[in-house]
Amino acid sequence: LMREQVQESLNDFQKLGQKAIPSKGWIRTIRDALGMSSYVLAKRLGCARANVTLMEQRERKGTISLEKLEQVARILDCKLVYCLVPIES
Repeated sequence: LMREQVQESLNDFQKLGQKAIPSKGWIRTIRDALGMSSYVLAKRLGCARANVTLMEQRERKGTISLEKLEQVARILDCKLVYCLVPIES
C-alpha cells in the first residue's frame, strides 16, 4: 500500500525526470530569461559577481548544495522542487 501511495504521488514527477537540464544550467537559464545580469544576482545574494559564476558552474557540474540552490531560487522568484524519481515503478 505504501509503495502504491508513493508511486501515485510521484506520477507528476515522472515526466519531469525525463526532461533534460538546460546546457547552461537552471540558474543561468532563468537569470537570462529574466534579463538579470550576474552583477544584479550577486548584489541580491550579497556576494561577489565571481561567486555567481562559480555557483552556475557548480550547478552544471552537480556539485552545488541544495541549500545554495534554494537560496538562489528564492532570489530568482522561483521555488526549488526536489524529488527522487524511481527509474522503475
